[in-house]
Amino acid sequence: MGGQKALDRAFGEGGRILELKLQPDNPFAHPITGDVVATNKLLVKVVTRRKKRILGQEAGSSIAPATTDGSSVDKGKGKEVEAGTQSAGTYTTEILGIIPKTIRFRSMADFQYQPDESDYVVQMRRAMDRLDIDAVQSFDFKPLEEPYGEPRPSQTPAPTDPDSMDVDIDPSPDGETTSAPKSRLNLLPPPLFSRQSIAQHYNLKQNPMSVIHSSVDPITGEETQRYIHKHRLKGSMAPAAISWESETVPTEPPKHILDAKGEAKPHLLAKLQELFRQRPAWSRIALANQFPALEGRELNNMKVHIALVSYTFNDGAWRDTLVRLGYDPRKDPQARFYQRVYFRNAANEEARRKSIVERRPGRENSTEAEPPAGDRESHIFDGRTLRTGAASFQLCDITDSLLVPLINDERSVRKEPDIADGWYTSHEFALIKAVVRRKHFNLLQGKVISDKDCADLFVPGGLTASNSAARNGMPHVGKKFPRKAKGNRRPVAPERLMAAELEIALRKERETTGSREMQRAGDSEAEDSAAMDEDED
Repeated sequence: MGGQKALDRAFGEGGRILELKLQPDNPFAHPITGDVVATNKLLVKVVTRRKKRILGQEAGSSIAPATTDGSSVDKGKGKEVEAGTQSAGTYTTEILGIIPKTIRFRSMADFQYQPDESDYVVQMRRAMDRLDIDAVQSFDFKPLEEPYGEPRPSQTPAPTDPDSMDVDIDPSPDGETTSAPKSRLNLLPPPLFSRQSIAQHYNLKQNPMSVIHSSVDPITGEETQRYIHKHRLKGSMAPAAISWESETVPTEPPKHILDAKGEAKPHLLAKLQELFRQRPAWSRIALANQFPALEGRELNNMKVHIALVSYTFNDGAWRDTLVRLGYDPRKDPQARFYQRVYFRNAANEEARRKSIVERRPGRENSTEAEPPAGDRESHIFDGRTLRTGAASFQLCDITDSLLVPLINDERSVRKEPDIADGWYTSHEFALIKAVVRRKHFNLLQGKVISDKDCADLFVPGGLTASNSAARNGMPHVGKKFPRKAKGNRRPVAPERLMAAELEIALRKERETTGSREMQRAGDSEAEDSAAMDEDED
């Protein structure tokens, strides 16, 4: 351990480790390190007074039973007694002092490697230990010769030398030596092979939720056992899922969902059924916003409720939306309103709950005790409010004045739905997504843009430029994307912008006219119904 000087340095001079060298004269042997730690212990000296045998006493004579006296005798002084007069084994203890520090050798020994002593680099290392200046001055690196490995001389296995570090830990069973070739690269061992000094206690154990499940191969009839999670064995409580190519849609839940129907709460199930009668397809966030916080938590914890009334698509235009059992959106053109657009929201947490207009300077803060409207309307996109979480909106939940005419335009409806664009034409659906994307990412920067700022998207070729800007990275809040969203727009001729703004105005006018006609038709039907009731009376 380096003698008393090394101990004094470790304890008195703030040292943290002390090396235990099992081979002090071998510079290539790695020591075992001990850590200096603070302790609160006592150093106790224990002295045992043993009885002396009397001269002439036979070796086989009986001796009185020995007892132990636990009391302390001052300074270990006791009287010699003859056999038979007092019991043997008297102990004395004395506290010599306290131990404020100690060294714990709990580290594993490092890997050891002993290079060939005939190697000129090893001889140079030995010469440096001897301070042989002549050997140091005459040292020169020799060129390497190929091959870099040479066979070891065959030798009969000899008894293992306890002082040698070259131990065969995996001897061949037949006693023959099949060691690897000897290296000629003059490699010296590094100061440390492994940094892992303490063995890891992994405490590996089986998952408590796993159980042994037996299954029989239908072909060979062989029974196999494996661990499987209890929930997987019971069956997932997720809604039934189908692909776009599936010709039919589920009309009832899977069997394991029906078996778990008894766990569902009747009032939650009835409310879900009523919501799906009003609207056949919901996004998860829109459906969750229809329930109070407590009921929403119950729906999230007990997923059997949603699985009893809906199914999902794995792909396609209605992917990840909850669709009413038995309803096929691919056969109903009105299902285009339940398609969704989604983007990743990287906004900060502070700006998510309030409208951009409400956060403008000069406006008075509301003192109402009611929670913000965004808490229950995070599924609605109005072009002015930044929503929480991922930006995922169904088209029927978009109320922006520019987007509503695009969504309701029946001239852009396909005859057959498409897996990517649903019931909309590719151009129309791409235009809807481009407008939502531009307004959404401007909201992330704290800006509300007008409809004129989106006019370049309506110009021929405007969607191509917008898509390329989106692929190159749309601007986000923070230091990653300091550019402004409007900076991504390519220059457009003024006359084209005027034509695009005129198209926007015409679309809004058609939407307003259509809404008025629908309202008049509804009023006319109400008047006819009232007249018929009067005639019957």
